[in-house]
Amino acid sequence: MKDRREEVLKEIYAAFAARRREPIQALLPDHFEFHPVTGRQVGRTEPYRGREGFSEYFADVDRVWTELRLRVDRFQHSGDRTLCVGRAWARNDDVVIDSPTGWIWTFEEGTAVPIKCTVHDDLMAALEEFGDGERG
Repeated sequence: MKDRREEVLKEIYAAFAARRREPIQALLPDHFEFHPVTGRQVGRTEPYRGREGFSEYFADVDRVWTELRLRVDRFQHSGDRTLCVGRAWARNDDVVIDSPTGWIWTFEEGTAVPIKCTVHDDLMAALEEFGDGERG
């Protein structure tokens, strides 16, 4: 199952790099929750939900960032969760960010259907949260 989950995540990251919403939305259920850093930066207190929420996220990315690139270097699996470790690089007229990043993906039990993703711009926080899930 972990191989299929990695395939799905690679498809999502490749579509994001190409700024193609439809392939990502096709992989997400309506109850998908997305907790990205960009959401906090635009003052959002609730996660982006479902396919419509992912469209809102893309609109916020376009509004906040001139450029946003993600790179995943490794995948780590634990039960129905996958930690992607990599970097996020973003820029706009005021700032450039180049940050180690951790994405924690949760899948429907026994499937490769993602139901939640939380993005951490503090890699240590991502590793701690993912590790806590392994123990608890």
